[in-house]
Amino acid sequence: MTQHTYDDVPFGPARGRAGWVFTAIWLVYLADPLSRLFDGRHGAPVLAVSIVLVVFFSCAYVGAALLARRDADLLPPYQLGDPRKLVLVGVMAAIAIALPLAVEPYLVVLWIYVSSACGAALPLGRPPSWAMRAGLACAAAMAVESAALDVDAGTWLALLLPCVFSCLGVIGFRGMRGLIRQLRQARAEVARLAAGEERLRMARDLHDLAGHSLATITLKAELARKLLRVDLDRSEQQMLDLEYVSREALADIRKAVSGYRRATLAVETASARTALRAAGMEPDLDRTPAGGRDERGAALRRPHLPGPADRRPGGRRALAHP
Repeated sequence: MTQHTYDDVPFGPARGRAGWVFTAIWLVYLADPLSRLFDGRHGAPVLAVSIVLVVFFSCAYVGAALLARRDADLLPPYQLGDPRKLVLVGVMAAIAIALPLAVEPYLVVLWIYVSSACGAALPLGRPPSWAMRAGLACAAAMAVESAALDVDAGTWLALLLPCVFSCLGVIGFRGMRGLIRQLRQARAEVARLAAGEERLRMARDLHDLAGHSLATITLKAELARKLLRVDLDRSEQQMLDLEYVSREALADIRKAVSGYRRATLAVETASARTALRAAGMEPDLDRTPAGGRDERGAALRRPHLPGPADRRPGGRRALAHP
């Protein structure tokens, strides 16, 4: 079984931008609590440290989401994957605890993002999974911190449901992605099995068509070799029969694979012209435009094959047209 590593899934420019934008767009809801930092109640040093911590929090949130997305492409959902996700979630939780206590109580809204990151980064399993437990713990921590800091009850109760459902929503999204991945793998497996079955069918058809003819060719070649020094006429007749059988076998094989290779009229005309010139005949064929398909190419691909009875007095075969 193939062992995957983190280097197996490259982060191309399009993939990286899409994942970054989809994750970072939710940080716009921090605008309202951050606006409270500029109401004049905080000095410049506190304001600068707060902004830096919020930037660190945002980067940790985006980084945890991107690592979780990469792990989702490599590992089953019940495995942890990259342990750096836990470090980033821990940094987010520490900032979510510190900023409301030290600067602005209404920054308890940060727990919603911690809950969402827990739903994306922690392993899933039978309910309650570690991701679900961590999301509920975040909601409980937000409720306790809000009550301790005398945050308006209506405010933190309004934030409680988003804190819980952000985690549950991410868990559901991960489950949907897992099902889609399994569906794609199943479709690829079905296509691979169908291709293998088709190859086996074609191999059986070719064996049935060519097996008898090749056995006949072998016997006639041995007989022609033995008659070569005894009876030249009979040896020549055997060689003519050998040529006829080989042509018939080739025609059967071409007919069997006609569904796999559709030739154009221009290609088959060129092939017929080359074959006729090799036989010592000068073909008189109209030039056909190169390009598209033409079902008339099948007629050139399957001409009447001359046998011993079609031999001309001059010693040269003639192709009989239908």
